[in-house]
Amino acid sequence: METIKKGDLISLLLRSEILTSESLLSTSLKYIDVTDYDFDDQFPRPMNECILNYLRKSTSKESLGNIITQNGNHRLYVAGVARNYIGIRDISGSGAPELGFTTREDFYSVLQILALDLFLDYWLSIGDGFYLTKTALLEFPLHPVLIDETRSRLYRARSIWRMRKSKKRQNRMPDTTLYLLIFESL
Repeated sequence: METIKKGDLISLLLRSEILTSESLLSTSLKYIDVTDYDFDDQFPRPMNECILNYLRKSTSKESLGNIITQNGNHRLYVAGVARNYIGIRDISGSGAPELGFTTREDFYSVLQILALDLFLDYWLSIGDGFYLTKTALLEFPLHPVLIDETRSRLYRARSIWRMRKSKKRQNRMPDTTLYLLIFESL
């Protein structure tokens, strides 16, 4: 990557549906100084200032990769193709990276993180806009406040996950459905 110099400016990443592309092309851009961006080796293209600030403040080396294990008994599968949400499953499927966890606490914490707009914005900012890779999952930075917030909501995450499984047993959801879990914004 070419070195970012003092005063380098970028615009936020713009997304549009085909029907609104005309209005997108007439949008005035807002520029943001990215002089101090050093999260990855890419030129930043953030969805919004919130994710840019999150990535700037995530200076610790803690990431999802630190709590995901291949040997864990608790499993989640994440849809490899994402556009407007991150699909979360409890069964394996083609192109769905498998995530293992040693403890239920880690499982429910990561479940919450993957369902947040913050994670979707992260993926849209650092990803290619189509495939959610296991590398992108593992490299998501964990800020201590985010971990504390998810730990304080473990009971709620467990309730939502069990409610989903209950509906599935009642044949109200097919096994192949990708699940979009809605949690309170952290």
